[in-house]
Amino acid sequence: MMFVMDKSLQSLPLAALHDGKSFIVEKYSVGLVPSLSLTDTNYTDVRNAPVLAMGTEKFDQHRDLPYVPKLIQHLVNTWSAKALENENFTVANLQDEINHKSFNILHLGTHGKFRSNASDSYIQFGQKRLGLGKFETLGLEQPPVNLLVLSACDTALGNEQYELGFAGFAYQAKVQSVLASLLAVPQNGTFKLLKSFYDHLKLVPIKAEALRLAQVEMLKDNSNKKLSHPYYWAWFTIVGNPW
Repeated sequence: MMFVMDKSLQSLPLAALHDGKSFIVEKYSVGLVPSLSLTDTNYTDVRNAPVLAMGTEKFDQHRDLPYVPKLIQHLVNTWSAKALENENFTVANLQDEINHKSFNILHLGTHGKFRSNASDSYIQFGQKRLGLGKFETLGLEQPPVNLLVLSACDTALGNEQYELGFAGFAYQAKVQSVLASLLAVPQNGTFKLLKSFYDHLKLVPIKAEALRLAQVEMLKDNSNKKLSHPYYWAWFTIVGNPW
């Protein structure tokens, strides 16, 4: 199910919608589309797509992210991803990979913040920040990145000027699909959800369905009741093309 929603409703965690008997994701995969007319509806099978995984654990001005290298290593093991970590996690290195057209899926494991003032919004690349306005200069549309995964804090939360934050801005920059969170989710929940998402994405041809399966897996996991709460899995949303 694709939702085209008013700005005031775009911060709603779609996966947590409930009809009194079950959550919507127990029946349907869902996604958020800022505009149908601007959405690239072409289908691309990404089950064997090359992956670029970037991120770091240590930061000078933010808390450490110990789950980032674990997820990147999982992508190396299961997707044969190219990993650029720590001192190699730079905008310059990302730009070089874009220029060489070396990937179709881009995973960023880092900190990110979206503020009402766009000049204060950023994604952290190592010890440097990539501002909101710099996204469109990266050339992610040549050729289009099929999937951008923002494993960072509240990167899909926007304001009236920039709908859906970094996720919306990446979408406007012609990234086909963006997976991002509307809220700062605890690291253990993010790791479990995204690990499961990537595992399912290897097997199913639809990105939104891979996310749905990962969310239902966490919901039904009796081994960890805490992580089964929607707070840990419902905030992640596919923005743009759900296929």
